[in-house]
Amino acid sequence: MAGGRTIWHPSFARLLTQRAPHWAVVRSEVQLGDEPLVVDDLIELRADQVHDPSDRGETLRGLWPHIRRVGLMEFKSVSRALRRGDVFRLFAYGWLYLSQRQSRAGGGELLSLVELTVILVVPSRTPTLEDELREMGIVLPEAADGYHVVAERGLKLVVVDVTAAANAEDDDLLRWFGRETPRTVATRQWVGQYVEQRGDLMDHAKELEGYEDWERKFLAMVPVEKRLEGVGAEERLAGLGPGEWALALPLDALQALPRSIVDGLPPAVRDAVRARLAG
Repeated sequence: MAGGRTIWHPSFARLLTQRAPHWAVVRSEVQLGDEPLVVDDLIELRADQVHDPSDRGETLRGLWPHIRRVGLMEFKSVSRALRRGDVFRLFAYGWLYLSQRQSRAGGGELLSLVELTVILVVPSRTPTLEDELREMGIVLPEAADGYHVVAERGLKLVVVDVTAAANAEDDDLLRWFGRETPRTVATRQWVGQYVEQRGDLMDHAKELEGYEDWERKFLAMVPVEKRLEGVGAEERLAGLGPGEWALALPLDALQALPRSIVDGLPPAVRDAVRARLAG
């Protein structure tokens, strides 16, 4: 641990090694984990600003009232879902952060238990999440707004179900990070602006985990006619499965198809075509 060893540490480790039961193994000075502990986002309330309770920002509006002073946030995406051990790790972050702020030696302000909130943001609740919390004796309370708030030995945990929160708050930009497809042109433009940015992140975007999911979701927001602009007929039909040629047709061509042809398409294709015709 921080602070270094005293002269007592080596001899105590030797005592344990020599006198532990035969069925136990003792190793000293073991680094826990292969990587440094890095939290996704650290949120601090500004001390120089009046905390107006009516100001809940423009996204995750139900979250901010649950942060009294500091929030440690872990974000899980649709491409990298919550994995076994992630909840345990988040609590470890919280207790470690709290322990390091119990002394003025580092020049910082002291932090009390009630001033810290750990936040887990997930696209939606999953069995993995529920199982790991259950091992800790935690059952998430139902929350129609998507913000599930519990306490574990005094440490506040907020689990944010992004899909539920986005729908409850009608936040289409937040919906982009959930399980559903965004519905507005404004969101498509916002994501499109992000795509057009230049910098280390976007220059290497295709190498990042989840890029294909990200691209697929973006394309789902773009009208078919827009996606097919400048694409020739042969390119539209190349590699299509049974009946999928209908999905490559412009709207006016779809409207001209006899009903008998539409009814004879494979079910998934037929439903997609009917949805375009109805829209």
